Amino acid sequence: MRRAIVMVLLLFLPAANAYVAPEVLPDEPSMEFAGEVLLTLHEGVWTHEAWSSLHENGVHPLRVVSPTELVGWHDGWIKSPSYTVSPSPEAVWKTGLDGRSPVVGDFVRLLLEPRLPDSAYDGLRGQLSAVGISLPNQYTPSPLAPSYLVEWPGELSLSDTLGFEGILWIEPVLETQARNAQSSSLMQSGIISGHAAWSLGLNGAGVVVGAADSGLDADHACFRNASVAGAVGSSGENGSELVGEGGPDHRKMVFLNTTIDGGDTQGHSDYRHGTHVAGTLSCYNVDSERQGTFPDNGSALAHGTRLVMQDIVSSDGWVPPDVDALLVEAGLHGAVIHSNSWGDDTTAYTARTSDFDAWALAMPWSLSFIAPGNTGSDLLEPANGRNIAAIGASVKSAEMERWSASSTGPTEAGTNGIFALAVGTSIQSAKGRRHRRLLQQRPTNVFRHQHGDTWGGWCGRNNSTDGGTRMDLWQRGAHEFIHVGHRP
Repeated sequence: MRRAIVMVLLLFLPAANAYVAPEVLPDEPSMEFAGEVLLTLHEGVWTHEAWSSLHENGVHPLRVVSPTELVGWHDGWIKSPSYTVSPSPEAVWKTGLDGRSPVVGDFVRLLLEPRLPDSAYDGLRGQLSAVGISLPNQYTPSPLAPSYLVEWPGELSLSDTLGFEGILWIEPVLETQARNAQSSSLMQSGIISGHAAWSLGLNGAGVVVGAADSGLDADHACFRNASVAGAVGSSGENGSELVGEGGPDHRKMVFLNTTIDGGDTQGHSDYRHGTHVAGTLSCYNVDSERQGTFPDNGSALAHGTRLVMQDIVSSDGWVPPDVDALLVEAGLHGAVIHSNSWGDDTTAYTARTSDFDAWALAMPWSLSFIAPGNTGSDLLEPANGRNIAAIGASVKSAEMERWSASSTGPTEAGTNGIFALAVGTSIQSAKGRRHRRLLQQRPTNVFRHQHGDTWGGWCGRNNSTDGGTRMDLWQRGAHEFIHVGHRP
């Protein structure tokens, strides 16, 4: 019997040896990334639904960096079959044209990731405090990148600071400068003479234009409300006041903000720049308008527009407030167009550029026109925004030729940058008074020729004998843009 049992076992032994138990595969390892993470989808693109579902995995989505990549914040383990998890790219230093790194005493802008959770902010604030940078205690997560002005402490390593989780970028605080020592103008047709737009009734009537610049000589014939004492638009005793108060009844000035400075002041940085830009934008000689005659003597292409003028130059130089403050004020007074012929000497995408883009996303019916600079090469901030119009300069002729010193694209993001060219040489516009003490004694009727301009105003025109016009549109490439504050 035992022999039979052994034979049976020997018979089935090969089959038993041939059997291989199924391999138990280990689970896909969960990766621990405390802090910023980069999530890359295996298939498809990031949608609102996919964005919202991240909260179920404990991920706080911060911003989309490409159709398939998203930066989020996580405090623990992450595991998902639909995307790959990797460390987020480090923050960057957006240097100016001089290429300098910050040194002790320099002021910089520190931008944090948008939508950063409270706990992440508290942790970053503690890290920065340990190296000598203080951030406020109060914090509210926002879809816009929070920006803080800080003084660079001694012996702090820039590279180490850029490695702190939660920092988006750091940029230097540069000296803001005017972009058009002479302004540009947009002429009306592709020939050297003629007024085709005016013949069609296109002169900007009913449009309010905002401009932030070095101030305004409000007594200039381009802007004052009356031609002579006692005439229509005059005020004061015996009609002696010709300037008039800005408001709905003023022919040209809707609002004049002199909070920072009282006018286009002699001795200040870029004296007369603001008056010249405002004239290029909106000048209508008071005598011509009050008499109902054809615009002449330096009147602008869009002479029917009215102005919201913001003086942002003081004895300390260019001191522009936050962009959103300028745009909100102009918008509250009806301005849907805003002119900015100034900026910092850097090609980086700055906090100011981001503010212009964010405003355009929130107010899509408005548009900011910005001078790209006179570098002859790369355009400067904030003209490198995605939702603004950067206007370069062309020579004053019927030939489609860019002025050699006008800045060009592409931007650092690879977009074309320049939206259009406007004639920018030999432009006649308003000239500010040389002696401000004469403001109440003699109206200004002087006009000024300028040479070599970038955007001083989309609406200007040359009024010399060859007052023709031309605009060359540069078609921008189709580049998808998702702003740091934009949610898919």
